[in-house]
Amino acid sequence: MINPWLLLGVGVLWLASLAAVGWKANEIGHETEKAAWLARDNEALTAANATIQRLNDEARATEKAHTQRLADIAANNVKETQDAEARTRRAVAGARALVLRQQPACQGAGASPAGQAAPAPSASDGQAGCELPSTTVRDLFQLVGDADTGMLALAACQAVILSDRKESP
Repeated sequence: MINPWLLLGVGVLWLASLAAVGWKANEIGHETEKAAWLARDNEALTAANATIQRLNDEARATEKAHTQRLADIAANNVKETQDAEARTRRAVAGARALVLRQQPACQGAGASPAGQAAPAPSASDGQAGCELPSTTVRDLFQLVGDADTGMLALAACQAVILSDRKESP
């Protein structure tokens, strides 16, 4: 007859081999699944990195274009401000020359061409019927120049705001 201890030993050995094979199969299954997950994750990460790189490049290009537009606006503002200041200086110089040319004619009231006395200026007429004093004309032109400069600065600010609004989604 067969020894029961031998049967028990063979049964335990058989169960141990089944457990070892099952454990190894489970480990292989986990490794296979892990490799599949890693492959899917690597594909997804590669695609995500490509998308991130593309979006970063687009954002840099957009930022560069926006910076260039702002620089163009600033350069245009500087040029317009310089042009306005030059116009103001020319206008003040022209007004001074005009006042200086007209002052001798306005110095006194002489006889009128018809032989009649010229009307006397009233107190509210200023300098005996003459043009505005050159300092007043200069100050007025300077005020207009300041207003032009303010208007140009406001236009530049509006251009920046409009440029920013074009950028935003």
